[in-house]
Amino acid sequence: FTNCIFMDLVHQKRISVKDPIQMYLPWFSNHKLKIENLLSHTSGMPWWNAYYKKISLEQPREIRWMQLKEEVAKEKPQVCKKAVYSDLDYFFLGFILQSVFNSPLIDIWKTTMQGDFHFNIDNQPTYKKSLYAPTEKCPWRKKILQGEVHDENAWALGGVSTHAGLFSTMEALVTYGLNLRSQFYDHPKSLDLFFKKATSKGDWTLGFMQPSKEGSSSGEYFSPKSIGHTGFVGTSLWFDPKLDLLVCILSNRVHPSRDNRKFVVLRPEIHNAIVRGVLDV
Repeated sequence: FTNCIFMDLVHQKRISVKDPIQMYLPWFSNHKLKIENLLSHTSGMPWWNAYYKKISLEQPREIRWMQLKEEVAKEKPQVCKKAVYSDLDYFFLGFILQSVFNSPLIDIWKTTMQGDFHFNIDNQPTYKKSLYAPTEKCPWRKKILQGEVHDENAWALGGVSTHAGLFSTMEALVTYGLNLRSQFYDHPKSLDLFFKKATSKGDWTLGFMQPSKEGSSSGEYFSPKSIGHTGFVGTSLWFDPKLDLLVCILSNRVHPSRDNRKFVVLRPEIHNAIVRGVLDV
């Protein structure tokens, strides 16, 4: 959702990734950092913070975002020595989107995005609860989550955020991946950085992961030009333009507990097995 919209905005020349963040968020603490620092996770922001403990769940979603703004505005970026995925980067990207469109996120979603992805607004399942894979037995929410976003901060924001909250099916995810494949092969020059390495401090384009030299979730065979994304609950998408191979995985690896780390070992082996089976390497 977030990356797609920023790609569209850049293509339409409504924004530039070189724009200072303060151009859109005057309250942002650093005048040197740019949108590209958020997308490449080189802002120096912490990777996570428990904002859900400070957000009033009784308030409307828009008010909760204002409460989040008060909290993230206190964060001071550090010198970035290594790019590390940060939810905070995507919170700031969310505030930028709301500034550009002058609309709440859910309205931006409804007017710009298409396909069989959906947010479960106010954490109420859009479809029958039984159709959703269960995730963690959450000690904070005191139940097994099913049809509600797993991420605590996104849940506290009413299920709609720029870093988490989307639900979908495998068919829809594959369709998205194939559209991404088409863009990779035939995209305007303005979108180069969304598909090419964007920083020397980590394996990131603007918004997408690239395979690390060791221990990549994409396994042993995906080329350095591959792009992908992984989700905390065990979801992932990897596309290799050299192999012309797209692999989408949906799992509920945090069920019943996030302490289960076995899927982190299994996921690269799934990719390895697919490459060996399909391409006979």
